[in-house]
Amino acid sequence: MASTIGLFKQTNISLLRVLQADSELLSRIHEAFLALVERRKSDSLLPPIEVVCFFEALPAQLIGTVVPKSSARMEGHDPISIHDEHRGMTKFRDTEDPGFKSIIGEIKRLVHCISTWSATKPPRPLGAVVPASENRITHLKPVKGPFIVPFPRNEIFIGRADVIQDLVSLLHHPPDLSMPSESHRRAALCGLGGIGETNIATEYAWSLRNQMPEMAIFWVHASSATRFTQAYTEIARECEIPGYANSGSDVQQLVTAWLIKHPKPWLLIVDNADDSGVFFESPNAQPEIAPQASGQFDLCEYIPRPPNGSVLITSRNKQVAIDLLGGESSGLAEIVGFNLKKAIKFVQGQLGLDEAEDDVVDLIGQLDRLPLALSQATSYIKKRQINIAKYLHFVRQGDDGLVRLLSEPFQDFGRDSRVPNAVATTWILSFDQIKEQHPLAGDIICFMSCVDREEIPQAFLSTCLWPPDWTQGMRIMDDMKENPEYDEIALEEAFGILKAFSLVTESRESGNFTLNRLVHLVALKWVQSQGRYSHFAINTLFALRKHFPVVPKYPNWGVCREFLPHFDAALTHQAHFTRSPKVDDLKASLLYHVSVYLLDRNDYTRSELLLCEATAIFKETRAPTDWDVLWCRISLANVYYGLNRYDEAETHFSSVRGLFSEEYGPTNQGTLACLRGLAGIYRRRGELGKAEKIISQALEARTQTLGSDHVSTLFYTEELAMTYLDQGRLTEAEALMRRALEGQMAKQGETHPDTLRVMHNLTCVFASQERDDEAWELMAQCLELQREVLGGGHANTKISQSRSNRWAEARERGVRIRDMERDINDCAAAAERRLLKVSSGRGKGVDTGVGGGNSKVEGVDRGVKGVPWRMRGVEEEAESIRG
Repeated sequence: MASTIGLFKQTNISLLRVLQADSELLSRIHEAFLALVERRKSDSLLPPIEVVCFFEALPAQLIGTVVPKSSARMEGHDPISIHDEHRGMTKFRDTEDPGFKSIIGEIKRLVHCISTWSATKPPRPLGAVVPASENRITHLKPVKGPFIVPFPRNEIFIGRADVIQDLVSLLHHPPDLSMPSESHRRAALCGLGGIGETNIATEYAWSLRNQMPEMAIFWVHASSATRFTQAYTEIARECEIPGYANSGSDVQQLVTAWLIKHPKPWLLIVDNADDSGVFFESPNAQPEIAPQASGQFDLCEYIPRPPNGSVLITSRNKQVAIDLLGGESSGLAEIVGFNLKKAIKFVQGQLGLDEAEDDVVDLIGQLDRLPLALSQATSYIKKRQINIAKYLHFVRQGDDGLVRLLSEPFQDFGRDSRVPNAVATTWILSFDQIKEQHPLAGDIICFMSCVDREEIPQAFLSTCLWPPDWTQGMRIMDDMKENPEYDEIALEEAFGILKAFSLVTESRESGNFTLNRLVHLVALKWVQSQGRYSHFAINTLFALRKHFPVVPKYPNWGVCREFLPHFDAALTHQAHFTRSPKVDDLKASLLYHVSVYLLDRNDYTRSELLLCEATAIFKETRAPTDWDVLWCRISLANVYYGLNRYDEAETHFSSVRGLFSEEYGPTNQGTLACLRGLAGIYRRRGELGKAEKIISQALEARTQTLGSDHVSTLFYTEELAMTYLDQGRLTEAEALMRRALEGQMAKQGETHPDTLRVMHNLTCVFASQERDDEAWELMAQCLELQREVLGGGHANTKISQSRSNRWAEARERGVRIRDMERDINDCAAAAERRLLKVSSGRGKGVDTGVGGGNSKVEGVDRGVKGVPWRMRGVEEEAESIRG
């Protein structure tokens, strides 16, 4: 090694040869140093020499290990590893570097030893003679306390310095041996199963051992009462507690009494304390007999609270942890996943990578930075000798593949061998425990697995309270709290269990719940394994039908938007529905209501798919003249209208009009809605006289039934105004449009989408009248409100933005808006001929939305009409032609 190093830098080779293992000189130096250490132990005037040994954990490039572990140790001293090569042992990135913290910890310990020695040494009078007998007193190093920790120290432990520091603060470690402790201290590490609580506790134990070797540290497996007893038996045996070997002795009581009387500080680590029944319910205790009389105690009574002792708890169940902390949450240290930087370092350390590859970041993202999942993945990669890209290929094959990988067992020497290491198995154990101890919480997990994992409303989950035979009344939409099964307290308790196990997080703003992505996948597989998949898949449909607004119009858009992702998720499970007429009808009803919301949002393509499916189902479950069936068909006709498929729209409107009129009367709102739709189609085709006749008839009937200022009547008023605009009757068009706008503002407010639509169309009237300044000012106001209310991506906002841009161009060029619109509509006519197949022999003249007189062109309506319609494709094509 000496000659190798000499190749790179000037080195005294003869001096380095002294360091060879077989060097006689090195042996003499070693013996002389040991003798010096022993002499200082017996020196009453000087403190003993404290020795700390460090060694490098990584080999240096090209030359390998410079100082091996065997060379860096001394009798009676455990060496401490620095996770770096030889040259980097004193070069640290920052104060959070584990190596730096280890060295600082040892320096603090040395200072503590010197301070303790100084404090216990009485001052000697100046010039006093030291008795010869005192020189013979042996001052021994503190005797190491018992250390019963089943796991070795993780040499590549990453991060968690903030958590370690929290524990130091909570437990007041290291204790000041010169001062008696005033109070017992407890802390608890809590988090999602697999987040790393046990690893952190192990690192804390070893770190404390290095700083305070005289401190007793014990580890207790607490996943069951049996394992708790076994751990106490091991403590009694290792520490040779008197009486532990006697037949019939209460080992737990003996250890408890011994800990209370133990003169030195001690730390008891209670690991996997997840089950409240282990600690707070004596399984053999008889209720009529007092615990003291029967000899039965809750196991929590065997975790003593003397001032010289401290307890560290690890648990997946926050409620149990708080109980063991004495009801105080101030001792909780909640654990979350790695941050990206630490996750990268962890994967690099596990796989021996020098630099972070792109695949490393991708892998970390796929596994949500969960320590156990990353350990499992890196173990799989190493064991099968594949690269990260191959593993990611398996992950991307689908949810089933990912869950299968998460279920793969692997070896992790930092975890209890009796506890499953696989991530999926770890969580399934939590699910099973929750289901056994709190069935309602288990049902909620099942329900959550069948909906979207994010932003799940609490009220949505209350359907889990309903009995299994709820399908008998699935069309009865009673208020939830009127259900005899509803129990708000039970529901809150169930939510508390799920939060305690860190399976869900609750939004502070909305109060909605979110599941971790991987937990969501594993929960679904758990539901499937129980044979209850179909039940909960159907239950989600019923819950959606219960909570999705019956009238999904603008005031309810927020609720619709909140439930839409859950609707999408529920449909992915429909292959597992147990088919029946009631379930099919439930599904069709839900499809219809969601499609109406999508139609209002101008999502015509998706709305059409849902409406076609709903219509097909209704044909099997309901009569042709059923109210919902007819309105479903009207919605489908409106979709065709919005997609400019006028022939299909006309067929549906005409057919449904006849059924509505026959079944419900000629002035029924459904009948009149069909007339309004037909009027719009005739207007698009340039059949303005026919359109005017129909819409005037519908407006008169609506006015007689509901009054002229009713919101529904205002739609017909607006449609007639647009017809007048196309006919060039501008004064009459303006009067009706103003009436419609004032009525919408009074009834629904200035920011309602219907109000904004009428406002937009009034700008078309102003532009047609060559009142450009008024048109421009009103358009600016309308566009600002549309952006705020509808968003920039809504079709109506896009149309207004496009028109506003053209009008700005007209102002710059000094031309009339009306002339600019006539130009763009000529291009739109050409675009329509490109994009649409127009049947021969039928005129397609439609209004420009701005022109006056009889200036109609072949093209597509440029305005925003009472019934939503699609313009974007034609408009883009028109702009390309114009360009």
